[in-house]
Amino acid sequence: MLVTSWTLVHHINDESPLQTLSFEFLKERNAELVIQVDGYDETYNQQVTSRSSYLFRENVIYGAKFDRAFVHAESGTPLMDFSKLSNYSKVDLD
Repeated sequence: MLVTSWTLVHHINDESPLQTLSFEFLKERNAELVIQVDGYDETYNQQVTSRSSYLFRENVIYGAKFDRAFVHAESGTPLMDFSKLSNYSKVDLD
């Protein structure tokens, strides 16, 4: 059970394999990002893995960030607004 949403971020810096590749370069070649997340399920006492792939032409939105879907009610109770789970806003990259 997740009590919040997660956003995984890969910072593109000098150590990143994407550092020398522009978004346009990756989009023109329809590059694919394969993401694998490993975790541990305490209920079943075992390792769990989730893997997804994202093609640049179909799934990658450059210059955007996810909107906050996790909020607190006035009582302080955490709430997840699932209708906002895929919402995003454009950001200024300059």
